[in-house]
Amino acid sequence: MLESRLDGIEPILTGTKPPKNRAIGYKYLLFEVSLEKGGESYTANYLRGFEKEYILHSIIGHGFCEELGDSFPEFNIPKRWPNNPRDDRRQIRDLVFEQDGLKLVVSGIGGGKYDLNNGSIIIHGKSEGFGPIPDNYVDKLRDLLEQLIQKPAFEGYQVAIN
Repeated sequence: MLESRLDGIEPILTGTKPPKNRAIGYKYLLFEVSLEKGGESYTANYLRGFEKEYILHSIIGHGFCEELGDSFPEFNIPKRWPNNPRDDRRQIRDLVFEQDGLKLVVSGIGGGKYDLNNGSIIIHGKSEGFGPIPDNYVDKLRDLLEQLIQKPAFEGYQVAIN
């Protein structure tokens, strides 16, 4: 039942074609969404940053907030991912919402940059605002990237995580 609440949110968004090659690298973020109600729980991961040419991680976070707001209108999900009040260069990691026994936790797991080079998606670096992808999430990132290269815009690409 909880899983169906996330049906409208795609695990990976892509455009119709990959971004143009660029030397500075585009940004991506990994998110985790958890739902809990009455002892039941469900968690899913989402990869954003491959649908457009993002140069700021914060913009990706804002877009994900808007996606969630559309799927969960009963919660007051902000239109922008909040900054950490102690350090405005970093974002809050977890957004927690509760209503009528349903708990929604949205986590900005981490992110970095990617380059497109000779048919490869090269993942590197870390997000200043969200931090790097933690070691215990690398396999989840790899699984989502494997799904990404099955999409028409990235079909035939290889993935390298540095």
